[in-house]
Amino acid sequence: MRLTYAALLFFMTLILSSSCTGQRSHGDAPQDKSLQFLVIGCGPYFPQEEVDLARYMTEENARREGQFMIYLGDIYQKLDPEEGMLDRMSNILKRLEVPVFVVPGDNEWNDMNDPDLAWKYWTKYFMHFENHWAQSNDFFSTLYPASNGVQHQDVRPENHCFIRQGVLFVGLNLPGGHVHDPHEWTVRLTQNAQWVQQNFERYGSKVRAAVVYAQSGPSPDHRKFFVSLQTAAERFDKPILYLHADGHKWFAERSWPQKNILRVQTDQLGIAHPLLVTVKSHGPELFEFDRRNQRGPYLAMGTSNSMTVAWRTNHPIQPAVHIGRSPDKLKRTISHPHITVKTTGNADVAKSLHSAPPEA
Repeated sequence: MRLTYAALLFFMTLILSSSCTGQRSHGDAPQDKSLQFLVIGCGPYFPQEEVDLARYMTEENARREGQFMIYLGDIYQKLDPEEGMLDRMSNILKRLEVPVFVVPGDNEWNDMNDPDLAWKYWTKYFMHFENHWAQSNDFFSTLYPASNGVQHQDVRPENHCFIRQGVLFVGLNLPGGHVHDPHEWTVRLTQNAQWVQQNFERYGSKVRAAVVYAQSGPSPDHRKFFVSLQTAAERFDKPILYLHADGHKWFAERSWPQKNILRVQTDQLGIAHPLLVTVKSHGPELFEFDRRNQRGPYLAMGTSNSMTVAWRTNHPIQPAVHIGRSPDKLKRTISHPHITVKTTGNADVAKSLHSAPPEA
């Protein structure tokens, strides 16, 4: 079917969902976005997801929204350690222009047929991974002065912490999966708990909130750590975000008696773009999440001489459509305000996106 473009009408739909987890709605007043960072995890499990991850890095460099990125572990599905995969993954992450902090997951360590060899590879490629962005000896001390740079636990150097704009970040070696060594597991849970408690006590008076992140969420095998975390949270008595990725599907909830802890499980890498987290400087809910889900672009309502092109994002953009006879000859551009923008909750019925689900 041949299409002519003289009478094309373009629609761009924009979803901004709102819930108790702090996601934005179109009608909200602008928030004080004092700190923003990116989070991703669980993948790339397949070759296409490696391609997607590389594209995400390019897109994030163009957006310049996150001050750094946290990678929550779980790199591949094979049971035998594959050094080449870790090498490729590390090189993709290094394309990001801001530092990346990495914590291990079960798919590159304890679930492997040879956990010792797997840990050797992980240490080679990801231990102190953020140092790839250090431009000088005092780079991180200048960037994170309140914590004198990035600190690492002596007995478990993959555990780290730093303070950025009044927020304490604590990264942990807490994977899910198989308990391959019960003694090691128990010792590590104890060391993780000590690391959280020590940093809450050391920096509690200097910060307004904390973000604790690891690959795994709560399970019976992790009970020792999470009981300690809840006790430390009571003493800390400030907002805490616990981030993990192991379950692959998004949710945000306050599942513990300590209501100052918000627990968030991120989408698997193959499902969604990196999560953008904002920690606001004030307000009843400091943590705000932009999952950046998108749909399309796709064709709709076609006639013999016209076609609607529609797509959806859940964050504001400057829309544009480039038209041409081939991808390398896009000579015509349709830009805002010649693109109709529909949003949820718009008072103008003609521009209200009434039929969209709350989450794309």
